[in-house]
Amino acid sequence: MLGYPTPGDPSDLDATLRTVNITGADNTVALLSGLPAGQRFSVKVAAYDERGIGPFSENITIVTPEALPSAAPRDLSAQAASSTEIYVSWAPPSPSTMNGRLLGYVVFVRSLIDQSVQEIQVAVDANNILADQEITVENLDKFVDYEISVVAVNSVGNGPPAPVEGELVIRTLADGKCIIGGVFCCPNDLSCFIM
Repeated sequence: MLGYPTPGDPSDLDATLRTVNITGADNTVALLSGLPAGQRFSVKVAAYDERGIGPFSENITIVTPEALPSAAPRDLSAQAASSTEIYVSWAPPSPSTMNGRLLGYVVFVRSLIDQSVQEIQVAVDANNILADQEITVENLDKFVDYEISVVAVNSVGNGPPAPVEGELVIRTLADGKCIIGGVFCCPNDLSCFIM
């Protein structure tokens, strides 16, 4: 009999134990299939017969190989911050879809004028990978439409992009305009109004 837990607290092995029965005294190999990618498991083994189960072995820890993230970042939003900047924010994908250790994100910014693409790498704090993220994309052209997308990245590569459906297109502001704290500012004539 081979036991292994579902992902969770590895110290609570018995509470989430799944068993695999291996028949035949000479059979000493088992294939555990259908395990989620990039997860840590504890495994223990015990012999059994018609009289019951014997003592379990010491736990051993296994880690399944990572796979590409299977979901996009959530809650992607963007707005023009000035004539040459766009503010972008998003939330991480669900931890169960990261399929390994999240290393960061790539923000893609594509000009709809000349189709050029900027790729901006965003690292995550290893101690807080579930934190919401934000960046300000700089050095953009004035009053131009840009398509924004974001992907999560692990050691295998990039996951699917957000937005999942449609496009997120933001236009940089006309020259001399800016947004500060949600207020559209016209610094040359001192007039501002709420967006």
